[in-house]
Amino acid sequence: MSRPVSQPNLASPLLSDFSGTLSSASPTDQLVHSDSAWRQRLLNITNQRDAAPIPISMNTPPERLIEFRLFHHYVQMTQKGTNYSLGQVASPKNSKNAWSDWILRLAIESPNLMDALLGFAAFHLQHLNASDKEITEAAHRYMMRAIVEHADQVRKGITAENAEVVFATSTFIAFHVASERLTPDEKDGSMMHWFQPWDGIRALLVACWEHIKVDEIRRLIQYEHALEFVPMTDATWVKPAPIFDFLIEDLTPDSVDGETMHAYTTAVYYLNKIVTMPLARHVLKFSGMVSKRFVELVSKKEPRAMCIVGYHLMLVKQLDSVVWLQRSAKRDFAILLEHLPEEWKPKMALAVEGFSGALIFDTTQVLEDDDSSKEHSPFHQREVIGTNSRVSWVGR
Repeated sequence: MSRPVSQPNLASPLLSDFSGTLSSASPTDQLVHSDSAWRQRLLNITNQRDAAPIPISMNTPPERLIEFRLFHHYVQMTQKGTNYSLGQVASPKNSKNAWSDWILRLAIESPNLMDALLGFAAFHLQHLNASDKEITEAAHRYMMRAIVEHADQVRKGITAENAEVVFATSTFIAFHVASERLTPDEKDGSMMHWFQPWDGIRALLVACWEHIKVDEIRRLIQYEHALEFVPMTDATWVKPAPIFDFLIEDLTPDSVDGETMHAYTTAVYYLNKIVTMPLARHVLKFSGMVSKRFVELVSKKEPRAMCIVGYHLMLVKQLDSVVWLQRSAKRDFAILLEHLPEEWKPKMALAVEGFSGALIFDTTQVLEDDDSSKEHSPFHQREVIGTNSRVSWVGR
């Protein structure tokens, strides 16, 4: 897909419009000019690329305005400290903006990644305002264009020139697929659409790793990867509170094989870790952190695996920072519950309360000293202010 390009200076339409040269006074123009901080951030990022060309895809005034709106929305999301791609909450403080700045630097040079970024922002806005037809159309248009071009790049092969863009684009597409993939044909209770996109990201990361040039991004990915491992035998590791251990309390070495036991125990460990340990609050990445065996159990719709997935969906639904996935989580939980065997439904009592609003996950309550030996629960009954946990009787 060929698009006009220009040198990154204030004469560029993309940058000069941010600098106040638009003469019209439309609401979108006012939106663009109202935030000098993110405009300066883009200029700083651009200057770091040594005058590399910037693709300009805004060929008509309406398209330019919608792209301004979407780009502004994406930058606002990242400025709020919420990383919608790589879970910055668990990253080193000096890497807080590394991922989003890296994405922006690549996107201003890559039409494909820019399409994915704009489509991602549009889908987020669509979830906030489903009646906005212009945003809905833009979401599908940009994301579909990004997916087609991304698939073409992968087919042609990963090179040093395209590796960073291919990997970065795959993260946007994965989140899109996870939230939008469910179709009427899949309403048989399958939850595999929450897991399959991460296999693609892992495979692409292996292929792209040697070509990722930015040391800070490499360190960030390595840091994230290290947090996925469960040091079950490390006595120095702080064990999270056993909030969800009731899901595996009846498992014994005689009832399942070792691989299956490990799959279930590590999956529940991750749920506990997400809830009680702030440095590991990787809610969205749960699907990519569980073992292949656990994914196999989900594909077979094993009841215990589906219960664990149900509680993961509850945590997704309860997080304000991923509001764009809340509708998908609520929809999928209802489907999961419908297909769950009756004898397993009592174990879902806490999740049902979580979705109904009777029980809420307090994202502000964390263990400052990571002392999991303290009595602690991040769940609260909406009508009661306190930390009284009801986990003890669920499913018993």
